[in-house]
Amino acid sequence: NPITYVINAWANLIVGRDSLIPDTPLFDPTHNITFKLISADSQKARVEITFGPEPCIAYSPTVEITSKFDQPTYPGANVSFDIAVTNNSTLACSPVSVDLLAYFMYWPKTFNPTPLIIPSGQTSHSEFNVNIPSNANNGTKYFQVQASFSMNGNFYKNPDEYSSLWVD
Repeated sequence: NPITYVINAWANLIVGRDSLIPDTPLFDPTHNITFKLISADSQKARVEITFGPEPCIAYSPTVEITSKFDQPTYPGANVSFDIAVTNNSTLACSPVSVDLLAYFMYWPKTFNPTPLIIPSGQTSHSEFNVNIPSNANNGTKYFQVQASFSMNGNFYKNPDEYSSLWVD
């Protein structure tokens, strides 16, 4: 998103109520930008703008589920899914340890590997294996995969990501 700052003819920087004073830097902590008035007259102002390092901002991960088998499957089968998890936090953040959970899948299941250690801006994969009991009923079975991590005391998780398998 673009950031707009207005500097008027008196070399006042319009950011809330702050003004630029010669040789006194003004820091915008939200965007990590520093402004310093070098000189000003009634016609122009010279301002030094310094961009600091990108701040770490954590965002919820995203999950994509891909079947690794042909459907339908059958009772007694072992099936697997590829779980792709993307760390959407800014690049200034450290890698995160992402835990994986499956909801609405009551059969024996495993993730390999878990947790996933994912650098910012990157995607890692885990294999989700499901053992379909030999006495499983026919029909479509839906489940949800949740990826989550904690950073600085806050909890982040993906939006609901559902998939299914069809037992014939």
